[in-house]
Amino acid sequence: MANEFIGTWMATKPASETDGFVKFSKAMNIKEEMLQQYGSVIFGVTYSNEGDKWTVESLVSGKSVKSTSFESGKEFESKGLDQKAYKTTITIDGCKITESTVPVDGSTKGTITTRLVKDGEMTATTVPNEHPDCSMTYIMKKQ
Repeated sequence: MANEFIGTWMATKPASETDGFVKFSKAMNIKEEMLQQYGSVIFGVTYSNEGDKWTVESLVSGKSVKSTSFESGKEFESKGLDQKAYKTTITIDGCKITESTVPVDGSTKGTITTRLVKDGEMTATTVPNEHPDCSMTYIMKKQ
């Protein structure tokens, strides 16, 4: 049920220690300065909802850096942590959230992130659309 996502979730490791981080970063051509900047942080999210409207707040080392409201399954545009504009669709289906993100400038074909909640843990796996063999997976715990 989607209510399992409501609340604050924090990764259990810094970004650079997540499974597949190096291979994923190379596949996505992430710049070295961005890797250095974000490699040591622990990412988190806070989900809340009211009716059909959901809000996801992005956290970096416990501090809010971005808040986005959306309706499940409807495309919207927002800026990423890299300040690029992205077209995003987030679909919530029970214990699963699927997020498709594509940069507006066409610099990549984007990513698909799947978040699953099971036994009090959220497993988040991000896959580049251009390189499906280069996934990055991390575990999050509810705070």
